[in-house]
Amino acid sequence: MATARNETKRGVLNKTTMTVHRRKPGAADVHTVCGHTYHVERGRLRLVDVTQFTEATDTSRCGTCFEEGGGY
Repeated sequence: MATARNETKRGVLNKTTMTVHRRKPGAADVHTVCGHTYHVERGRLRLVDVTQFTEATDTSRCGTCFEEGGGY
């Protein structure tokens, strides 16, 4: 149960657009639910804690991945 909870807190930051996406559950790498990052070079993506990262930095959340998001 704790693993599933931690999975939902993890997100993928696109360092080019400074947008955080929801990480695809069970993904071994930086795959996102929305698929908007499939073409982005791996070096431009980073796993982050969604809540801590978006509150501490000037980033937006993907509008497809998050209801309260504004990007895409």
